[in-house]
Amino acid sequence: MTVASEDIVDQAIAWHLRLADADADEWHRFVEWLEADEAHQAAYDQVTMDDALIAPSLDLTAAPVAANDAGPPRRFARWAGFGGGAAAAALAVAMLLPETQAVASYTVETKPGETRTMKLDDGTTIEMNGGTKMSFRKGDARYAALEAGEATFHVRHDADHPFELQSGRYAIRDLGTVFNVTRDGKRLGVEVAEGSVAFEPNRQNVTLTPGMALTAHEDRAEPKLDRIAAHNVGGWRRGVVSFRGAPIESVANAVARSTGAHLKVEPTLAKQTFTGTIHLTGDQGRLIPRVATLIGADWRRKGDNWMLTTKGDESR
Repeated sequence: MTVASEDIVDQAIAWHLRLADADADEWHRFVEWLEADEAHQAAYDQVTMDDALIAPSLDLTAAPVAANDAGPPRRFARWAGFGGGAAAAALAVAMLLPETQAVASYTVETKPGETRTMKLDDGTTIEMNGGTKMSFRKGDARYAALEAGEATFHVRHDADHPFELQSGRYAIRDLGTVFNVTRDGKRLGVEVAEGSVAFEPNRQNVTLTPGMALTAHEDRAEPKLDRIAAHNVGGWRRGVVSFRGAPIESVANAVARSTGAHLKVEPTLAKQTFTGTIHLTGDQGRLIPRVATLIGADWRRKGDNWMLTTKGDESR
């Protein structure tokens, strides 16, 4: 290893340690360093990969902090597929937020199978999938709440006024990035296409990077981390939905949101998992049986209502 490359590795290690307590300005300086030379990104990738080798032994629980203090985010994953430009300089911080006073707001809903694009006054664009309910504050384009359903966010960068998305007891505070959020009952899913998201349920800090996904459940203490191809984030917009170890009930909900199908899952099948990709093409008469085949289930239909059932159930 040359003196120059050793120097870059030392810089990468220093950044890796400093980011735990970094503020927004320091994150932007880090991004500038990362983009200045391909060797910087390669070195930082190696440092975070080496650090990830001990990840199974890490306790995600952060040290207790005062209710009004923000704990430092824990680096938990490498910077993969990091993009350039303003999107690459993005940082989103997700955390539990205290209750706020009621303000004037309005609600926007889509029916299953219906989509809608919201263009906020600040330049942020929100693509809402079917079966989605969101609320917005009047006169405040930097806040939204996702009550149910799914949406893809394209947030305009404004370091002085970060965009805030709240869903249940979770919130994502964003400084300019592209990400997809799904709210399915008490289950929250976050997938990042560009930028960086630091998620902090119950003061547990985990940093996500492009191509990473996180699933949190309000009845569980720890979130689940996973990978997703960055180009698959918000795939519902192209009629494609991808899953990795997802409950079949969540798969059915995703299909129903995008297609408007009245689709339910037999209780004995609901918690089984599915990994794969589903193309939402064709009418329901072709699509639902194809979905059943893909997940290894049977189906039955009564009028416009569909039910996915355990394999071997002959009652149709």
